[in-house]
Amino acid sequence: MNEPPDDLASVLGPVPVPLSDPARRADTLAVTTRILHRGQRVRRGLVAAGVVVSFVAGGVSGWLVKPAAPVMVFNSPDPDIVPPSNPPTVIEEPLTPEELELRAELSDNPAETARLFREAGDRFLTVRRDYENAARCYRRHLSVADADVQKVSASDSWMLHTMKSPAR
Repeated sequence: MNEPPDDLASVLGPVPVPLSDPARRADTLAVTTRILHRGQRVRRGLVAAGVVVSFVAGGVSGWLVKPAAPVMVFNSPDPDIVPPSNPPTVIEEPLTPEELELRAELSDNPAETARLFREAGDRFLTVRRDYENAARCYRRHLSVADADVQKVSASDSWMLHTMKSPAR
């Protein structure tokens, strides 16, 4: 049983792959490599340009917002004006919590010692948010203070109020 030859066998059958030309393969590799290297160089250039633009923009913005140099004006005293007879008022800097604690330790007056320890504790708590040192100063305040001062009052900080409360 011989079947007649199929007219579409050449179209529907597998297509024979021609042997590749080595010169064509080398050219394709060279072109592809060149395109990939060019893309890599472009990406590197864009990153470098972005870094340079960012650096220049930061420098320009820093230059534009820099503070003006202070102007020093020296006035020579007028010989006709008499300086005031009262001495200038001295403004004292507030003491640091450490200085207050040191003064409390050196004080001989128990009421003054208790006041200074409480003030040091208040400053540690409110200014520095240093809870450990504030608790130490409050404990020392309570150990030195009178019985009237050891009662809970409205002026106590939350930590001192907690330390004075009878539940403790």
